[in-house]
Amino acid sequence: MVLLLQSLAVLNCNKQMVLYSKPQIDSDGQWQWYETCGYRCKPMVDFFEGHGITIRLESFNYSRTFTIFSFFICGKNDNVAINPERVFVKLSDGKRVYAKARRPGFSKEESTQLDRMGGDYLLFLRASSPLTGNLPLDMPYAAEEKLYRPISFFFDVPPPHPTEEFELHIEGLVKNGQKVDVPVIKFGPAVRDSGQGIPIDG
Repeated sequence: MVLLLQSLAVLNCNKQMVLYSKPQIDSDGQWQWYETCGYRCKPMVDFFEGHGITIRLESFNYSRTFTIFSFFICGKNDNVAINPERVFVKLSDGKRVYAKARRPGFSKEESTQLDRMGGDYLLFLRASSPLTGNLPLDMPYAAEEKLYRPISFFFDVPPPHPTEEFELHIEGLVKNGQKVDVPVIKFGPAVRDSGQGIPIDG
């Protein structure tokens, strides 16, 4: 695997390639995966779509913290909610680690708290109060007839290296009072020429 990644880096010798954890699913006929532009298309981002719900995912496991950013989108007339307490990762050794969820970004109070902690983001995440219960998708999504909710999932374990495989299980998604089955999302090593990751020496 390492040799393959190094070879890909050589093929793109004019760019700084980075190693990152890419999410994918086994197609089950109900959900599909696709990749499309993120901010200015740098980098491309991964989406999963099924049952009228779209989920964007990106893992950040390249420093001291292990978080997965998520973006849940649905139609404005759909009643969709996500319970972050029922979200967990399964690591390569089989260990399950349940998420501690928070709203992405920082309020003024949170920024002050982080400053008081000397900018230690891991300490801040451990001390912050998690989001709990069923969280509705209730934020207007741009000019489209849709609603969304962004959630950052924090896992309080040493981050898996991008060469390691791990799984994300989302078991707390509900639409119109009915549980929505989301396939296991498998993260594995991949390379790209932009975005966060671990630089690969060509």
